[in-house]
Amino acid sequence: MESILDIVNKKADTRVERCYQCGKCASSCPMIKFFDVPPYKIIRLITIGAKDSALSASAIWLCTSCYACMTRCPNDINITKVMDALKEINLQEKAACHEKDILIFHKIFLGEIARLGRINEFRFVGKFKIKALKLFQDLALGLKMFKKGKFVFKAEKINGISGLRKLIR
Repeated sequence: MESILDIVNKKADTRVERCYQCGKCASSCPMIKFFDVPPYKIIRLITIGAKDSALSASAIWLCTSCYACMTRCPNDINITKVMDALKEINLQEKAACHEKDILIFHKIFLGEIARLGRINEFRFVGKFKIKALKLFQDLALGLKMFKKGKFVFKAEKINGISGLRKLIR
């Protein structure tokens, strides 16, 4: 059985064991104040084989993929891809996730991209509000947007949707 280190290295096309815990990733991250575990500690969890702890970290879902951490890493570890790999593994293994709304958002987003190749905001927000049980949150804002014609109710599929669906799978 492959270790979490081997799986992440393969999926992220990087070598996380090169991390020497300098903390530059954390000091450059605009979301660090919201993270439960800083990126260099997630890397450490991976290298010591603490798979469950790495997969259940809220930080993997809160990462905005801005690449600030990667650009500052002295060892060229692609931390953004590591976070994406952990999300993918989390979804495959149905691991614990403490950021339920972000997980719901992520799944609906990917589902809508697979369906049309683009996002229909009205459908996307509607699905999210229903699944997250937040039906009336932002209702006033939604009504204002509707009155100003900001919602498109029908979105067209992109050309080559089958290629995109293959890529997503």
